[in-house]
Amino acid sequence: MLVPNVEEVDSKLYPASFLIGPEGDVLMSYRKVHLFSDERMWATAGSEYPVMDTPYGRIGIMMGYDGMFPEAASCLGINGADVILWPARLQDRKERTLIAVPRRR
Repeated sequence: MLVPNVEEVDSKLYPASFLIGPEGDVLMSYRKVHLFSDERMWATAGSEYPVMDTPYGRIGIMMGYDGMFPEAASCLGINGADVILWPARLQDRKERTLIAVPRRR
């Protein structure tokens, strides 16, 4: 299961997602790299695109606005991801036409 949330580390807040395993433990976390302008007022951006080996393949994560940048999917692919989990809340139909993920090969 993938759980988007906010992570606090050293008094900094990160929009993050946590990959939860079958036993309920956190297998992997990801801190959103590309922040919306309103998020920049309270959040700190992540800087990595981690990938983890699982029984279902190598899983990478990106969040929301990351999907508008082809570099996010490209970095996950370069890091060996077979599957990209991408929780996103697209608010407007036009946002779907801007998504970089389907265009990335």
